[in-house]
Amino acid sequence: RVYRMTADIALSDVGTRLADDALPLEILTMRGRLVWENVSNGFEIALQKFSLKLNNGLDFQPVDFYLRLAKATDTQPASGEVRADSLELLGLFSLASFLPISSNFRQQLIDFAPSGQVTKLQAKWSGDFNQLQNLDVQAEFDNLALRRVGSIPGFSGLSGQINGNEDAGTLTLHSNNLKLNTPQIMPEPLQFDSLTAKASWQKNDLGYAIQYENVSIENQDVTGIISGSYQTLTDSPGEIDLNVNLTRALVQHSSRYIPLVALKSAGNAWVKQALLNGQSNDFSLILRGNLKSFPFDEKDSGLFQIKASAIGAAIKYHPDWPIIDQGVAKLTIQGRRLETFVTTAVTVGGLLQNVSVVMPDITSANLMLKIRGEAKGKTSHFLDFIQQSPVRGYIDKASDNISAQGSGKLILSLDVPLPNQTTNSNSNEL
Repeated sequence: RVYRMTADIALSDVGTRLADDALPLEILTMRGRLVWENVSNGFEIALQKFSLKLNNGLDFQPVDFYLRLAKATDTQPASGEVRADSLELLGLFSLASFLPISSNFRQQLIDFAPSGQVTKLQAKWSGDFNQLQNLDVQAEFDNLALRRVGSIPGFSGLSGQINGNEDAGTLTLHSNNLKLNTPQIMPEPLQFDSLTAKASWQKNDLGYAIQYENVSIENQDVTGIISGSYQTLTDSPGEIDLNVNLTRALVQHSSRYIPLVALKSAGNAWVKQALLNGQSNDFSLILRGNLKSFPFDEKDSGLFQIKASAIGAAIKYHPDWPIIDQGVAKLTIQGRRLETFVTTAVTVGGLLQNVSVVMPDITSANLMLKIRGEAKGKTSHFLDFIQQSPVRGYIDKASDNISAQGSGKLILSLDVPLPNQTTNSNSNEL
């Protein structure tokens, strides 16, 4: 058995197998120096100006590379170290089936499917790939991607630099076409045409203090800045100070950017289905406090607030009721309360004024909308409103044979439960 080998290699048309459970290597060409050594429960391999081309199409350009992997024992966890001047992760991942590594580690590579380019890499770790410990890493990366596995987020298009370990570190991002898949945090995957950021972490007595600043985002939905901090805690989801300020936001896609901690699924579904159109040039979100106390009912326990002004707003506040369209509106979420105040809008041809759509408790299992306002215009428009709303059923279709001329005013006072609720309280004065 070979325990250590150093070789200057210039091979072509060679076949070999590096482990019983590894696939056979069919090498077209191999160039460079290779140093291989068996170490306790693992191996080390060092490559200098090493290039490799396989029969299956894999083609590795000359690289300097060092890798050490050790299996776990009864007293020690698995561990590893890697250094490289330039590394194409997709190629390395594709090579995993041919290497003498544990089946568990090989499967983890298949699950996460890493890709992208890493340069100036130096990293050490212990533990399995999905439970890394004592990680110390320094690298630059471009177009990095990992597939989401379980609760571990996935991403693609990540570019930047990292320098740190378990105690402290810094992360700088300058990414284009970045995609994030974080189902534990956000209601759906997000994509950004551009994202730049600076972040740092520091271990302390409570856990980790994370600072993020100068986070700039832009995509087809939003343009804006994010800043703040986050402190991990052992007895709660953590303490956060998050500030989001957007100079451009499409109202109809608001639900994509509201964290799951802020809105339960029913509330998020209403925002997604109700806000159909409009643009805001003034959107702000503040989330501050211990998330264990969210939505911060007690005085001074924290703050959750969303404010946005919008023009051209279209609101379908309930599937059975007419759309409020062409609105000049303000959206406010404060704690549990959601309110949309529409200064002017149109519904079924009638002019609406000072309409408020309020959800008193967005965390409730029984969501209720309270709608108040008035409309002015042709009386025939108000009859159309009745005909196109559940009011027609409430009055046993009595309006079917009514016609009207002239102008008038419609006073709206509606308490409307969202679907799957059981009660209605409606008052319409014509």
